[in-house]
Amino acid sequence: MVHIKTQTSSSGQRGCLQEGGKVLYNQARNTLNKEIRVAKRSYAKKLENQFSANDPASVWKGLKYITNYKTPSPSTEANQQLAEDLNEFYCRFETAGLTPHAPSEHLSIQPLTPPATPLSPPPALRISEDDVRQIFLKQKKRKAPGPDGVTPVCLRTCADQLAFIFSQIFNRSLELCEVPACFKRSTIIPIPKKPKNDRT
Repeated sequence: MVHIKTQTSSSGQRGCLQEGGKVLYNQARNTLNKEIRVAKRSYAKKLENQFSANDPASVWKGLKYITNYKTPSPSTEANQQLAEDLNEFYCRFETAGLTPHAPSEHLSIQPLTPPATPLSPPPALRISEDDVRQIFLKQKKRKAPGPDGVTPVCLRTCADQLAFIFSQIFNRSLELCEVPACFKRSTIIPIPKKPKNDRT
């Protein structure tokens, strides 16, 4: 809505309207209304193009613009002591010789030696070479590597070569009723919690 304010008296206003001021006012009002309609049409067309482009990024950008939603910037504090405390808490069951994120080349590979006393009956559970191969082939390519740095793509590619070796290791572990310490290592990556009003 357009408001026209004048500083003249009411008699001056009547004179202005009689002298063609009303015509100028009507022209200005019509021009303004026409420009508003054109702007609304172009904006509607722009939104329609955004939503019909099958581009989720532009759709979310448009929705954020329409709703005036602004993502709050995450406030993170670099607290070295907290990181050390968390590391100590989660690694408390690890062996003393292993440090987090140690390169795999520094790890000593200990051969599996037979136990001093003969084991009673063989374990009921046996892992076949084919089972291990199938598990390796089912690895998702886009997953992150484990603490040893071996990627799932590598396990999938070398499944035939690794299946025999790993089936022996797994079966020996079952016989000894013991999981190797290197299998217990893990990488913990904290993921920040999203705020409650996050609409993404």
